[in-house]
Formats: sequence, structure tokens, C-alpha cells
Amino acid sequence: IVAMRAGAIDLASLIATVSGATSTVSGTLKTSSLDISGAIQPDLKSSLRGNGIVEIVNGSLKGVNIAGKVLSGMRGIPFVEGALYSYVPAELQKEVSSPDTHFSLARADFSIAGGTVNISDGSIRSDLFSLATQGRASFDADLDLKASIVFSKALSQAFAQRIKGFDKVLSSEGTLVVPLAIKGRGKDMVIIPDLKEILRLGAEKA
Repeated sequence: IVAMRAGAIDLASLIATVSGATSTVSGTLKTSSLDISGAIQPDLKSSLRGNGIVEIVNGSLKGVNIAGKVLSGMRGIPFVEGALYSYVPAELQKEVSSPDTHFSLARADFSIAGGTVNISDGSIRSDLFSLATQGRASFDADLDLKASIVFSKALSQAFAQRIKGFDKVLSSEGTLVVPLAIKGRGKDMVIIPDLKEILRLGAEKA
């Protein structure tokens, strides 16, 4: 039986040890609370049980740019021609077109059983957005999540300056908030923006 309480761990190395898979997530794993047990034989991954709160700092999600995918999927908004992605200002293009999502902090309150991580309260913070989420993930970062992304005020206001009437779909804090469904892994990840809430907010302010 293995019981773990850990400090700073390289996440990619940990995932490779537990699952044998190449990690799609990198960064330094810091745990404020982690209590997991399992049998090394015959299969450590499926035998693990436990719960905890973890933080990953200075990391990246390989093969997917969350902000870019969300903005590319935002079509059909009144007074926006094409995808919202095309209105990203030049100084932020590099961040939304990168092949990966870079973040300063990712945090999750989770339980683990049967090779699945159940996230009850998760978050990601980057320069472009903050994201809150809950749902399921596998050890190799195959995701099935519900989330809400809040784009930075700088980017949100840049959209409002470029698109007449766009301020009507911003929150009271002046930020763009988008509910999401996130499924899959790495470059095959599917991120589906729920535009109904945005359209509702725009209708209320019209």
C-alpha cells in the first residue's frame, strides 16, 4: 500500500510514473492537502483512492489554447461578424494563437477512485483569463468538465472598443464571462461555449 503526502513535485514525472502516459500537463505540483493510497500491483492507477487539494504553478496544458478555442467557437453573436477571435488586438494575438495554454496557477479540490479524478472545485488563472470548473478527469488529462471562463478586463474592453454594442454582453465588472463544456484531451480537446447566457445578457441590456 502506498500513502502519499507530498510537497513540490514535477507533474509530468508523476503522471508518467502513475499511468505510463505522456503528460499533457506540465508544471510544479504543490499540495496543501493530499491523502491517497493504493496497491502498486497489479495496477496502481486503478487502485488509487483518496482526496485532496492540489495546486499547480507555472504550468501549461499542452496541445490546446483554451482562450483561442473559446474565442474561435464564439460565432453567431449579434453585432459580431464571424468569430470573436478575429477581434483580438494585435498585442494579445501571440497569447491566443500559442499551441498551449500557459497558466500561473491551477487549483483543484478533488477525490480519486477507479482511475478517475472527480473535481468538485477547480480553477485556472492566466494573464488572459480565469476559469472555474468541476467534473471528471483521467490521469492523462482526458477531461469531461463544466466551466465558466472570465476573460481579462483588458481583453474584454478591447472587444467593446472594436465592436459596437459589445459592452451589452459584458458583466457588471466589465468582463466577458462565458459558460463552457470541456471534453477530450490535448489537441483533440473540444471546448463548447454556451452562447445562450451571453445572448440573454445582451437582450436584457438592449
